[in-house]
Amino acid sequence: MSLYQDGSGLPSKNHYTEEDTLRKYESAIYESLTAVFGEKDKHKFKSYADKIVAFEKILKAAEMDPEDIGDETKTYPLLLCCTGLSNRYNPVAVSNLTATVPYLSFETIIENLTEKRLPKSVLLTSPPYLEAVNNLLEKTPKETIQAYLLWTTIRNFIGHTGASTRKAWEDFSKTLAGIDPNVKKERWKTCVREMDNTIGFLAGEFYVRKTFGGNAKERGRLTIEQIKDAFVTRFAELDWVDDETREVAVRKVENLRVKVGYNDASPNMTDPVDLARYFLDIWEMLTAEVLRKGPDYTKHILRELFQFRQVCYGQRICCSRRAGGQE
Repeated sequence: MSLYQDGSGLPSKNHYTEEDTLRKYESAIYESLTAVFGEKDKHKFKSYADKIVAFEKILKAAEMDPEDIGDETKTYPLLLCCTGLSNRYNPVAVSNLTATVPYLSFETIIENLTEKRLPKSVLLTSPPYLEAVNNLLEKTPKETIQAYLLWTTIRNFIGHTGASTRKAWEDFSKTLAGIDPNVKKERWKTCVREMDNTIGFLAGEFYVRKTFGGNAKERGRLTIEQIKDAFVTRFAELDWVDDETREVAVRKVENLRVKVGYNDASPNMTDPVDLARYFLDIWEMLTAEVLRKGPDYTKHILRELFQFRQVCYGQRICCSRRAGGQE
């Protein structure tokens, strides 16, 4: 389980130093709030927009720079050669998270999400960021925090609303990306993307039937397994590699799971019954039911899925694993 820095509407710190961009951002927030809630309270929304931008500006300034995120000496200070995950990525006890940000009960959040006992630690990308968040919350009025949370929710879901409601935010996003606001994205592409994200496995069955005939999947799998075998064999012949490094490298190759073309488990895209069962249980998947059923069940599911990543709303508490620890 990982805790990442996140929460601002503009993509980079530089954007929060550009007055023209901030004015346009405030206007987009104001117009979006008005579009969602109507004209009645629009006099409040201008004040909300100003406070939200000021709050996000401080929040963004506390984030680690992108180049530092990629610097293992800053992100992985406890990384030791050939060690397990427990020594990486700033592991922090859950109780320490709550002690750092007492406004949030991380114990309650995690227990409600998983209905399991708390993990020994959470992987924290940037400890200083969490401390900065706590300092910001301490000096920020409740009304501003509520406005920020409201706007963050709207910003994440406004793309699902009607054209008039989402117009202000879409126009601003296009301007920020250097695109003419008059350029209209075809709505059917959004619909197809949403359908693919929601029922992609079900729709993909028809593509699989047409494309992967005969034993194409098995032949692809066999080819990759042969490449793995060849790597292990040739690696053993390298006299400049020490035994410890060779052992770790071979173990890593052996842990790789070969996944070719399409899922044949969780769900099996060629089995209508398995697809039906999968989508009957999709709500359980979305509510972290796989985590509640216990470590053995979770391990099986995660080994078979091409990718499993659940992002829980808030400060991006992410539960993610790769098959067998490697993929």
